[in-house]
Amino acid sequence: MAFDDLQSLWNSDKSDDSIAIPANLEKLKSASLPVDNVRKQLKKEFFVQLVAMIVIGFVPSMLTFNAYLVFPFYLMYFIFLLIGGYFFAKLYLFYKNISNTALTSKDNLFAVYYDIKLSIELYKAFTYCLLPFMVVFMGMIIANDKNISPNAMLNHSATITRTQVLTILGLLLLTILLLATMTELYVNAIYGKSAKQIKKLLEEFKEA
Repeated sequence: MAFDDLQSLWNSDKSDDSIAIPANLEKLKSASLPVDNVRKQLKKEFFVQLVAMIVIGFVPSMLTFNAYLVFPFYLMYFIFLLIGGYFFAKLYLFYKNISNTALTSKDNLFAVYYDIKLSIELYKAFTYCLLPFMVVFMGMIIANDKNISPNAMLNHSATITRTQVLTILGLLLLTILLLATMTELYVNAIYGKSAKQIKKLLEEFKEA
């Protein structure tokens, strides 16, 4: 039932105790804006990431991968799709859940708030799980670009110094930390703001 219809029904017959009226309709109305923002952002994220995951599968053909890299790439890509598919399914269920929840009571708003908080943690976990795959994919792209074969790596393994190994590991760690930080900032900016707005409304309900 729409808020305006609910208000009209309440005004037309205030003596009917069977009508469940929220404590503050205006607060519930204002909550619909951050919830709508989360819905819209989730929908956009879903399609953007889906397209990105499909495009990754064409990387070997677009960059003309060497034969020895094709099988390991698609093996990793298959695992990548399994993990990504699991999280996509979870995020889709969350999207359907908040889309079907009517903000007609404080309890419903509480449920949506905790769903959003849960989805934020799920989104972060999704990103962290995919980070190692992205690092491996980038390593394969670099190896293909430099035409580094397994035999070449074995033949030159003795010439790799401890400093070079530590430098490579340091760069990998720095890359992962940078991507993780960007994820935290992005998620908090996009979804955290809406969650804070809803939390503020819930605190106002407690004070009322």
